[in-house]
Amino acid sequence: MKERGIIFTTDNVRLIEANKKGQTRRVAARLVCPYGTIGDRLYIKETWRPCEAPYCNDSQCVEWLASERCKNGRLATLNRKGWKSSMFMPKSLARIWLEITGIRAEWLQDISESDAVAEGVKDVAEYKVEWDTINGKKHPWSSNPWVWVIEFRKL
Repeated sequence: MKERGIIFTTDNVRLIEANKKGQTRRVAARLVCPYGTIGDRLYIKETWRPCEAPYCNDSQCVEWLASERCKNGRLATLNRKGWKSSMFMPKSLARIWLEITGIRAEWLQDISESDAVAEGVKDVAEYKVEWDTINGKKHPWSSNPWVWVIEFRKL
């Protein structure tokens, strides 16, 4: 079993926390899926910063934007300063782990209505908007790229 990091938007982290998202699609740039195989684990890399919560005296504490709380459970201070990119979040700060339960490749526009719901939206039309918001500059919906469909469960 291997462990790899995967980046999600703050909104998608919230959907995963609420058990409303169990699937993600990523552009397939190579023949082997870089996210792993069934049984491998993914840790979510998300927007974070050193804790600024009042009365938090733990120097190792961090806040996560998606949860609006710090590692010790205190409410985060949601000022706009000091947030660090999810790209640079170390594995040691990960709070959400996923296990890959399924993986396949398909054309983006082959997504079914039930898969759209598993992506955390109500239907394919809403997923199309979500896809273009996140990926539209390089891989717009209209280009119909080949994608990895990664099914997971939250650990």
